[in-house]
Amino acid sequence: DSFELQNIEEPPQRAARVRHTSDESLTTTKMILGFRTPGANHPDTAALLLWAQLLASKSYGLPAVLQERHNLVTTVDATHTFMKDHGTFTVTVECHPQHQKAVRDWLFWKLTKSTHQEPPPDNHVHRSIASYSMKQALEWETCGEHASGLGFLVGRMGLEATRDLNNHIQSLAPADLQAIALKYFQANAWVEASLGPSAKQPTNEQKQPNQ
Repeated sequence: DSFELQNIEEPPQRAARVRHTSDESLTTTKMILGFRTPGANHPDTAALLLWAQLLASKSYGLPAVLQERHNLVTTVDATHTFMKDHGTFTVTVECHPQHQKAVRDWLFWKLTKSTHQEPPPDNHVHRSIASYSMKQALEWETCGEHASGLGFLVGRMGLEATRDLNNHIQSLAPADLQAIALKYFQANAWVEASLGPSAKQPTNEQKQPNQ
């Protein structure tokens, strides 16, 4: 039985799930893209948290390409949130409607193909580990047991589980992250929801961003 959602069973996902809601009063399109993941007590949680830190990085991750290099989005972020027995790896994006398809298709490629082909650079992995540790320390300093993520672990799963998770993150190598991407970032597990005006078809000049 589910700890958080008792007596609720979700049918197995065998294909991508996609939903777009049109609202012509809006001037931008917002997208939530991602994958269902296991919960906080699962050994893969550490690597999923580190992937979120990597992909949110402005030097290596999604903002570096979509925002800094190509100016295709106004905001983009990656997070991994979790309860005790289930989690969600999500990328959130806001962009102009005419860029929606190019941004969505590039993100689909990036997550479901590129992350499988080669591990992330070692220097960026180490940098993301340091950034994650600093973020958690600051979160605990300011929010204590009410901090999201870290506070949940301490409050629900105990201090030992929190220490184990942080130690696991510190020990991760690029090859570990590649293996996790191959395990979870699969096309048939993709979930996509978007809200915005009806998107116009991109012109021939609009291309997907390069690496």
